[in-house]
Amino acid sequence: MTRLSTSLALILAALSPAALPVAAQEPPPIFDEFRPLPLHEIARRVSDRYVGRLIAAEARPPLPQERDLGAALVYEFRLVTPRRQMLQIRVDARDGRFLEVAGRGQIEALRTGARSGPGLGPRGRPHGQPFGRGMRDED
Repeated sequence: MTRLSTSLALILAALSPAALPVAAQEPPPIFDEFRPLPLHEIARRVSDRYVGRLIAAEARPPLPQERDLGAALVYEFRLVTPRRQMLQIRVDARDGRFLEVAGRGQIEALRTGARSGPGLGPRGRPHGQPFGRGMRDED
């Protein structure tokens, strides 16, 4: 009986997580390095900022200048504004930062009271965007 319990104790000790090599205990480092936000969450942020209808969304590799900013994956959206103008919006998939907004009608499509957040300047405007017609400078 003691021989069986000794054998059982040795088997359990060999199978314990402490007995495994360190590499086998930890998940591969890639899982810790990159965790994109869900696409639906970023789409909601785009819709919260711009008036219009989202007609396309894709995951894309970053452009060289976006990679220099630390982006590893970019979500690209196409939005049709109420004036039927097309906006192309690129957002960092990891942190939701707006990287680029291209197209006509950006200022008109910007929702009043758009929240400030990553990639936004004061009063909810994207960094580097001039104040446009019809926009009030509110404080």
